[in-house]
Amino acid sequence: MIIEETTEQDVPADDGLSIDPDSAPDSADAVNPAPAGVLPQAGRDAEAPLQRTGLGKDGKYPHRRCGTRTCVRVVGTGSHPASQAESPWQVSLWSFKYTDYSAEEYRVKPEWLRRHKCGGTLIAAEWILTAAHCISGDLADHPYKARVGSALLTDQRGTFFDVVEKIPHESYVAALNRHDIALLRVKPVHLPGVRPIRLLGMADDGNLPPETPARVYGFGKTRAADASALLIRGDVAIWAKDSCNAAYRERAAAMTSLVFCANAGDTDSCQGDSGGPLVVGEGPDAVEAGVVSWGRGCGVPGSPGVYTNVAKYLPWIWNHTHGAAGKPISPLQAR
Repeated sequence: MIIEETTEQDVPADDGLSIDPDSAPDSADAVNPAPAGVLPQAGRDAEAPLQRTGLGKDGKYPHRRCGTRTCVRVVGTGSHPASQAESPWQVSLWSFKYTDYSAEEYRVKPEWLRRHKCGGTLIAAEWILTAAHCISGDLADHPYKARVGSALLTDQRGTFFDVVEKIPHESYVAALNRHDIALLRVKPVHLPGVRPIRLLGMADDGNLPPETPARVYGFGKTRAADASALLIRGDVAIWAKDSCNAAYRERAAAMTSLVFCANAGDTDSCQGDSGGPLVVGEGPDAVEAGVVSWGRGCGVPGSPGVYTNVAKYLPWIWNHTHGAAGKPISPLQAR
């Protein structure tokens, strides 16, 4: 999620996170976009080198300077911390493969930062919806656990559930990010404060009107950190289909009715948010409309995030979950 920077005097004293002080960031530069005309081949998580996170062990900001800006993660006008009550369906997918990092990376990266790979959403007691690129390619052999029940990856309230089956869409094409959707089966999740999200229905051919307000959730990259231990919500808006297609005209083959675009200013999804939800509506009326898939850089003007259109895949989801996925509702009801 793209977050605004602030000056040192505006930085809050504490946000409750606990991160190794050795992981103070080296740069507060925005996430580097890909060169002109070049787009990722494996979704949101293959676009830019990671930077280091910026909170001390005591949860306070170290106030290290990067030029004229403070190297800290702070919440901007379009992004906000999200609570467990607000997002009871949010999932963090943790990999327990032990060959991903060097000894030095193990020394400086806290466990949550090493383990979190993608987001997801609980759509039924045994089923999680995510992106195909999160369980394909280099991530295909990763043993995953789904962490649910907490909006903070450093606390003890999160509960892990083994992923016992991975189902990427059988027609997924990595080069085009086409059919970038997948299901994970876990042992049934029955926890206080956790519930599945409903899915966007087929009304209006599954297409949300332009400027529909939406929210994207994730633990992904921010401008001054390579991920966020605290769940972040970004307030975005749906783009018109022709504007979405025009933004990625060099990838015309990827811009089908199976995807849509959304962002607002520099508020956008980013690496680490992949597989997570784009949601319309709030509280009990919230429904998942999109799955974080890909984009050109993060928060780049004119380059919105691209999302898998969930409504287009309801028959596929119902088929694999044997009808267990949450009852869908229409866009009209969601607004």
